[in-house]
Order: sequence, then C-alpha cells, then structure tokens
Amino acid sequence: MTDEERIALFEALVAVFRAAGLGWVCEEVLDLIAHGVDEQVVISEWRGAGKPKRTEKRATRREPSSIERLELLITSIGRVIEDGIAVELAIRRFFVSEAQPSEEARTEEARTEPREPEATQSQRAPSQVAPRAILFRPEAGPDDESDTAFSLPDLDDLVTRSRAAAAFVARLDSVRDQARQ
Repeated sequence: MTDEERIALFEALVAVFRAAGLGWVCEEVLDLIAHGVDEQVVISEWRGAGKPKRTEKRATRREPSSIERLELLITSIGRVIEDGIAVELAIRRFFVSEAQPSEEARTEEARTEPREPEATQSQRAPSQVAPRAILFRPEAGPDDESDTAFSLPDLDDLVTRSRAAAAFVARLDSVRDQARQ
C-alpha cells in the first residue's frame, strides 16, 4: 500500500469512527499526531580520522509516517472498543456478585435440585428466577428530581457484543496488516 493510500484510508476511518460516535478517540489521536513522535538522535562530533571526539543522544520530535498514523488510530479504536466491553462486564460482575449466590452454591443447587422443563422455569416466582437485567434506583433526596437509576445489560447481550467487538478488532488488525504491505 502506498503512502497516499494509507493517508486516504486513515481519513476514511476517521470519518467512519466519528460517524459512529468515536470522534473523541479520533481527536485524541489527531492531537498525538500533531505533537509528533519522540525520537532519539545520536550526534557525533568528528575531528579528523578515527573515533568521534564526542557523542551524545538528543530527543527530538518528527512527524509520524502514514503507517504510524494508521497504526495509532487502529490501536486506539481497538482498545476503546475492547476496554469498553471489559468495563461493562466488570461492572456487571461486581453488582451481580452481591445479588447472586456463588458458583459453588449454584453448582450444588443444580446438582441437587430436579430439573424442570423450560416452560415451567419461566413460571417460577420472581425471587427464584435469575434477573436478565438489574435496575438500580437510589432513593432520591427531597431536592433531587433527576432520575439516576441505571440497569445492567443482560449477560448474553454482553457476551454477544464482546464477540462482535473481538471480530471487529480482528478485522481492524487485518486492515493494519494490509497497510504495512
């Protein structure tokens, strides 16, 4: 892929990600690009033939190459997508672990209780059914009129989104590999 093609791909990805609501990530990447890439430069002072009289390293900045720009964007978007799902899963695990029995207790319960047909399971009392979404609604104060309730997404939904995110990130990685060629 040529530099012009990489630049066009970078601009197209920025437009797509902005349209998808990830413009803030694109802005962060563009800020990093504007600041340049840190680079160590070795400077040697020569006096005639032989070894240099003095050598020192200096830090400098340079404009990132088209592949470096593209890799920075793809890496940033991939991390935001993967980390976002990971945060949701961690929050769900934290809140649900307080409301549900441990894995040992669920395993023991499943082993000792007789199995019911699916139709019967849906007819259980609400206290016996694991929640598909959990709603947290703190008590509002006398001056608080805002609704601060939130619900946790269904675990199946999070798993599906996690798989979709992994597939998307894998596709971004293949775009990155194609750009390196």
